[in-house]
Amino acid sequence: MFLGMKALTSINGLGNLDTAAVTDMSNMFQSDTALRLLPDLNTLNTQNVIDMSGMFVPMDAIFDDLRFK
Repeated sequence: MFLGMKALTSINGLGNLDTAAVTDMSNMFQSDTALRLLPDLNTLNTQNVIDMSGMFVPMDAIFDDLRFK
């Protein structure tokens, strides 16, 4: 969904996404190297997700500053 958006620094409003029927979130944020803030990440409904592989790859810098609020 946000794959390869290298200039993206934050995403607000993830809680507004209806992810109840989503089964594949693989590579969702892959290569978003400037991404630092995902305040609503914990609001995503992941109960039916089977694959989250590569969701944050390669994004080493995000883990230095990522905030889950």
